[in-house]
Amino acid sequence: MNTRPLSRYTSLATSAALCGLVATLLGGCGEAQPDDVSIERNPEERQVSQEVADWLETRQRGLQVVATTRTRSGQIVDWVPIESQVPPGESVATPPPAPPARALLNVPTTELEADTEERGPAGTVPLLRPDVERIHAPGSVADFLSRSGRAGVPNGVIWQEQEKEDSPGIKPRVSGGNERFYAGSFKSVTNYGVDAIVNVWNPFVEQGFFTNDMSLAQIAVTRGSNETLQTIEAGWQEDPKRYGDGNPRFFIYYTRNGYTMDGHNLGGYNSVVTGWVQTSTTVFPGSVALSPTSTVGVANQYEIWLTWQYFNGNWWLWYINQWVGYYPGTLFDTTGLQSQASHVAVQGEVADSNIISTTSTDMGSGSFASAGFGAAAYMRQINYFAAANGLSPTKYTSPTLKVTNSNCYDHVSGFSSTDPFWLSHFFFGGPGHNPSCL
Repeated sequence: MNTRPLSRYTSLATSAALCGLVATLLGGCGEAQPDDVSIERNPEERQVSQEVADWLETRQRGLQVVATTRTRSGQIVDWVPIESQVPPGESVATPPPAPPARALLNVPTTELEADTEERGPAGTVPLLRPDVERIHAPGSVADFLSRSGRAGVPNGVIWQEQEKEDSPGIKPRVSGGNERFYAGSFKSVTNYGVDAIVNVWNPFVEQGFFTNDMSLAQIAVTRGSNETLQTIEAGWQEDPKRYGDGNPRFFIYYTRNGYTMDGHNLGGYNSVVTGWVQTSTTVFPGSVALSPTSTVGVANQYEIWLTWQYFNGNWWLWYINQWVGYYPGTLFDTTGLQSQASHVAVQGEVADSNIISTTSTDMGSGSFASAGFGAAAYMRQINYFAAANGLSPTKYTSPTLKVTNSNCYDHVSGFSSTDPFWLSHFFFGGPGHNPSCL
């Protein structure tokens, strides 16, 4: 379970190591903070480069904003005419029929679902505006837009992870610190979408002068490999540098080029770059405050139901009880995701930017998968579609497992389960840095 304060920078061991480094470089350092001391990032420590600020201003000028609202948590939402997202003369696509209902234990809500007064005029849809007063983007635009936080670093879906020969408990350091830890699985199969029920947690995520980590749980479909890899990904994510807070968010991401370059119609998060077409008026990618989130106890599990479905030439995304929008099939190549996918991936993931030792960022709840129902993160009722338009839902079985380092984060599978509550499922997670994961 996660009992650590969400705003704590680093573990005691990491703080001590950083202190030693600072002392060597600068000739002095304060005492390392104990593990239960909460340290907030001061607003003045948030940095946005002029390059990123200029790019965001240009993006803003390109939107046809009808109204702007600010939610109770402070996020800025721009409302644009729904038809302004597609080329002139084209119509917004018609969504698929609603899938057969599924029972969720408890359901978190987003701010626009809870507060109707924050919604825009009829005929408009919400797009999250990155707030330069809250985000931390001191580098290039390419870094800011990238999935990994460093342009050109090909970290993404689990099956593309490069094989590592780690010594037990020892993490190989990379230049600048930008490791990925995965716990999940993938399946090589022609498909037209994937769906799963995912429980949502509020993990501890390291943030500080030396660290800007991220933690997520996602489903994805992909096609291609290396620089021709194309993906669409969705799930929940906690990424303080990207959003400016420590809340889990509903997110999406896509790439057309194996994560080598992000930008308009190339790839990126949410609606920061063009490509995504928003249709829901209450749920949008980047939505803050998936609340409440899961806490320890079987009765305290909060879940979201996510579905990618290829329907009439577009990749539609379902969130709990509604279609929220789509990626047009024409955004992708004929050898990519334009008409089908070749892999399904379901995973937990942690981005570790710590340059000294393994991060203390939680994956999922921060508990290892063996903690089970009521304590660990999970995905259940995982299916893929063997035909387009939501046809032939097929149980996700016999995938290839992928765990980067089981001493840090691990995985317990139940893909052959016949229990109607679980069916194909797995548990995943962990605390990161510990005596067996240095």
